[in-house]
Amino acid sequence: MSPTTRPHDLFRIGPRGIAPVLTGAPAWVAAALDRAPYVVATRNPAPARMAAVGVRGALRAERFGAVVSRDILSEPTTPEFLAATRAWEKSPRRREIPAFRALDELAARLTDSGCEWGPVGSVGFELATGRSTATPASDLDLVLYCPQRLSKRAALELAETMVSRECRVDILIETPAGAVSLADFAQSDGQVLLRTCRGPRLVDDAWADPSLTAIFQ
Repeated sequence: MSPTTRPHDLFRIGPRGIAPVLTGAPAWVAAALDRAPYVVATRNPAPARMAAVGVRGALRAERFGAVVSRDILSEPTTPEFLAATRAWEKSPRRREIPAFRALDELAARLTDSGCEWGPVGSVGFELATGRSTATPASDLDLVLYCPQRLSKRAALELAETMVSRECRVDILIETPAGAVSLADFAQSDGQVLLRTCRGPRLVDDAWADPSLTAIFQ
């Protein structure tokens, strides 16, 4: 059975899966997949039985999107799996990457939120693949899965605790309708910018817009 996909989930792809990704791709994509044959599910729309995925290169500007058959994707490594297994504790680079140390500092507070969570971005990619993608200057990017509405008070209290002496921390709340920055949601008195499969939208309620496709299936 083909795996389901959610934004941020990482999938390993075998040799037969790499060729479809390379179609129309810039030269760096082949080298990136040779180093780490993984793609990340994205929020972009895709036809039935297909998945929108992204490839990350060695440089920040090197990002490439593709649409591939779900059949070439392995079972995902999810952000919440990396959190539940405390994958950063096993990293040989734990001492040299501040973002890994920040996970030690913040993990209990995130778990206390009652929502599943996990690291994404360069930190999540390194923890999932074993490839050195995080740097001493890397932010700690986190995702917080909130299928139920989060109150502004709870969001503000959480945002105030999500400060680390180790590095900058960015948290994205995933709702059934899309994703919104925790900091923006906590501080906004009106509409918030929601990332959706149809592009960014200003919404009054990040949980209840019926015109958007849910990622929780």
